[in-house]
Amino acid sequence: MVAERLGQYPHKAIVFPPPRANNTQRAKAKCSQCGYEVSLLKKWATMGAPICPKDNIRMEEVVTDLLQETAEEEKARKDKEKEIKRAVS
Repeated sequence: MVAERLGQYPHKAIVFPPPRANNTQRAKAKCSQCGYEVSLLKKWATMGAPICPKDNIRMEEVVTDLLQETAEEEKARKDKEKEIKRAVS
């Protein structure tokens, strides 16, 4: 009812929920003794792995492979985005 009174929306539709930072691309470090794991920002990753707060040894950087989205997962994600857009509009 409000949309009918206001008329056309003057710009692009708002996307909900807003996009989040993707943590899968961040570098990670893991302690070899206790297994404590931490994500690193690029700024700190270039300086090397941090020291484990429990064991006081240098942590090892973990190489994470980015997983490719399968066709089924991509379709499910796109369907969910369409549902969100319909709910907003």
